[in-house]
Amino acid sequence: MKYLEKVEAVPTTIFVDAEGNILGEAVVGANVPQYQERLAGYLK
Repeated sequence: MKYLEKVEAVPTTIFVDAEGNILGEAVVGANVPQYQERLAGYLK
């Protein structure tokens, strides 16, 4: 919850792994191409 104190815009997407660790930086806004790019990198 402490991490969410930094969220200043909606939507903000935060990627989390199976153990609950936050991966990388949040994606602010509805930026689908950026979501896809981040996911591809995380899944490698």
